[in-house]
Amino acid sequence: MASQNCDPAAGSVATASKGAEPSRGAARGPVGKRLQQELMTLMMYGDKGISAFPELDNLFKWMGTIHGAADTAYEDLKYKLSLEFPSGYPYNAPPVKFLTPCYHSNVDTQGNICLDILKDK
Repeated sequence: MASQNCDPAAGSVATASKGAEPSRGAARGPVGKRLQQELMTLMMYGDKGISAFPELDNLFKWMGTIHGAADTAYEDLKYKLSLEFPSGYPYNAPPVKFLTPCYHSNVDTQGNICLDILKDK
């Protein structure tokens, strides 16, 4: 359990750059294990209207779906998203991109989420 609380990328000089796609062997490492646990949690206890699953055999690339909330301008709409988990996850956030056009002040025309809190510092 202690390995979940320390940055796996911090101990290695040869660590892949942030956002780089991990090798197949990395899927069995701590990040892959965590993603498998999070997938199981999402499948068993996830909120209604939200789903996400890995693409084919790549545990680090997911496709997600969000249904618009009731009583909002987004009601009855369904949005597809892509998520790419970096090798430094969960210490480095995965880039999330709307694949379905989303007209929102925090989503640009390419589907990128634009929030200051998500920017690298």
